[in-house]
Amino acid sequence: MTPEEMAPRALVGQARDLRTALATVTSAPLATRGVARSAYEAARDELVYQQLAELPLARLKETTQGRLMLAPIEAVGYRTVGQASAAGVVGLQRIPGVGPETAAKIVGAANQLRRAMKERVRLRFDPDARPPRQTSLLAALCAYGKIGRASCRERV
Repeated sequence: MTPEEMAPRALVGQARDLRTALATVTSAPLATRGVARSAYEAARDELVYQQLAELPLARLKETTQGRLMLAPIEAVGYRTVGQASAAGVVGLQRIPGVGPETAAKIVGAANQLRRAMKERVRLRFDPDARPPRQTSLLAALCAYGKIGRASCRERV
């Protein structure tokens, strides 16, 4: 091939490379935002599950207007909403005196509390404990911020 024939091919190759690079750059803010959102949701969910693990089982009665029989569950050692939720319907039904309806109500009430907590929880960073999910969230937010600043500079 002569140099004259190679020049257009090289130019087309460079154009393809440029198109790929531009597509990567323009999609980067959206991609890093998605990563940051997922990291936030993981850190938030971890906090909610920690709170459920500490929430007394009696709080389920508030969700069901007191129409829940918790005595058989408490008698076998369940003390928190998190414990009852983790046991699930099948696990709760194995407890003597707990039928399918009661087990379903308990798990349903626990799920209702979990959903409400997810909507209201405030995630506060703990710089002393440095939980891994919070560290991941901070890294994702930092990456998103850097890309956002870089794309703003490019627009100016």
